[in-house]
Amino acid sequence: QAVFSSREQLIFCSRVEQNLYFLSMAPICWCCFYGAETSLACAFCCCPYQCVKCCNEDSPERSFDYQKSGLGAFIDCNQAPFSEQFLQDLKDPNYKLQVWDGARLTEEELKQEMFSRLRKYASPDYPGFIKENVCFDQCCGIIYEKNPSLESQGNDFFRLSAKLKIPAELAVALLSDPQKIGYKDFGLARVQIFHAFPDQNTSMVYTIAPPGGPIAWRDYVDISGWTREEDGSYLQCTTTCCSAEVSTFPGAIRGTNLIFGYRFEPEAGNTRTTLVAQTETGGCLPKSLSNSFFQFFLYLYVENLEQIGLNMIKAGTAAKFVDQFPGLGPLVLPDEFKG
Repeated sequence: QAVFSSREQLIFCSRVEQNLYFLSMAPICWCCFYGAETSLACAFCCCPYQCVKCCNEDSPERSFDYQKSGLGAFIDCNQAPFSEQFLQDLKDPNYKLQVWDGARLTEEELKQEMFSRLRKYASPDYPGFIKENVCFDQCCGIIYEKNPSLESQGNDFFRLSAKLKIPAELAVALLSDPQKIGYKDFGLARVQIFHAFPDQNTSMVYTIAPPGGPIAWRDYVDISGWTREEDGSYLQCTTTCCSAEVSTFPGAIRGTNLIFGYRFEPEAGNTRTTLVAQTETGGCLPKSLSNSFFQFFLYLYVENLEQIGLNMIKAGTAAKFVDQFPGLGPLVLPDEFKG
C-alpha cells in the first residue's frame, strides 16, 4: 500500500479544484502543478508565475520587493509611481489613514483596531463558526470553518486552524517578507513594501495579482504588521487602507482585504496556528466562484508557509533570516524543530 505525504494527498484530493484553476491560466506551468523535479521540466517551463524549483526560497536574505519572473519588465513599465505627497504624509504619526470601511485612523490606532479584531475572531469562543467537511482537513490536519453571520456582501468569512512544525517567530518573519510571500502564493505578480513605519513591525504593502482565464488583474493597498502578545503568542495581520491614494494598475480591479490575519501560539514541538480571512475581490466575478478560489488558496497559504519554513530550517538559513527582523530574533531552534 502506497504511503503519501500530506502534501501529496493535498494534490491528489484537490485535483479537480486545481485543474479548474490552472486550466484558466495561460500559459500553464505543468512542472509547478505536478511538482516535477527534473531539470528538463524546468528547462521547458514557460510559466510567468515562476517554478518553485528555481525560486531559491530558502535564501536567508530579507527582501522588500518581489516580482514574478517573466512579469517584472511589464509591471515596471506600467505601474504608476507612488505619490510623493502620500509618502511624505505617511511619515507623519498623526496622519489619518483611510480604512476600507470609511474610518480614518492613525497608524497606531489602525494597528490596535486590526489586532483587536484578529484576537476576537481567532478566539475559539467567538460564536457562529461552523466546521466545513472538505477533503483538505482529512489529509492535512487543517480545520476549516466559515461564519455565516460575518458574511459581507456575499464574501465568506473563513477561519482555518492547524498545527505547524515551524517556530512562531519564523512564521511571522516569512509573512513579513515580500519574497517569501511570493513563494508562498504563486498567484502573485508583485509584493512591494513601499513604506515602513518607525516601529519596524508595520508597513504599507502594494500587491498585484496577475490574470488567469476569466479572472482579471487585481491589486491591493494594505497596511500589514505584527505584534507579540503577553502570553508569548504572535499576531500578524493585514487590512486594506489608503486605496484611493495609490493608482490602480492599468487594467486591474482594486481588491479589498477586509481582514487577513494569523495568530501563532507556540506549543511543544509545533505552533498552533489560526488564520482568519475575508476578501472582496471586486469586479463581476460571481461570489460563489471567488469564494471557492479563495477557500482553496487559504489551504495552500498554510501548507506552503510551513513547507518554506521547513526548507529553511533544513538548509540552515532560518536563524539568519529571522535575525534581520527587529524584535523576532535571535531564533533558537529547539530540538523538536530541527527534524
